[in-house]
Amino acid sequence: MSLARSQEPGKSRGPGNIRRLASERVFMSERIEHFDFDAFERPRRTSPYPIAQWCDGSVWRVWRGTDYEGPVKHMQSRLHYYAVGRRMWVRTRAVRDGEREGIVFQFVPREVRR
Repeated sequence: MSLARSQEPGKSRGPGNIRRLASERVFMSERIEHFDFDAFERPRRTSPYPIAQWCDGSVWRVWRGTDYEGPVKHMQSRLHYYAVGRRMWVRTRAVRDGEREGIVFQFVPREVRR
């Protein structure tokens, strides 16, 4: 027996039934005529890292577990994200010192990139 025949009459799975169910759904959104977006400040996201200090062109090293948490690749991705937002490049290298893992990095202006 096919699935369509096993259902109760009026309970088809066709597009008409989907539209009917969608029209009965209650949504929590509402359409408004106007909203002044400039009246509200954007929430500022703050980095847990001293990004402004790191962007001075110096070479920096951070250690996993001491200076940041999570995998090395995630921190490298985060550094690249910070660089793009500041129109800079960042060079990164994963390093090890015995049991410790870390990253050596340098932010540079885009014009200076080799």
